[in-house]
Amino acid sequence: MIKIAEEARDNARRRTIVQERLRDGVASDEDRRWLRDWEMDQEAALALVRAGQEKRGEV
Repeated sequence: MIKIAEEARDNARRRTIVQERLRDGVASDEDRRWLRDWEMDQEAALALVRAGQEKRGEV
């Protein structure tokens, strides 16, 4: 669990940096790719959580 928490902090930090670069107009293609991939992973994770909640009748 510690490794997961560290990765989450690293991702949050990088996301903030990339969003600032986008805002400032200096984001690289790699920045844009990383953020797009992160957003897709986030959507997939949330879909799994929602599916579990629906299966348990929580939603």
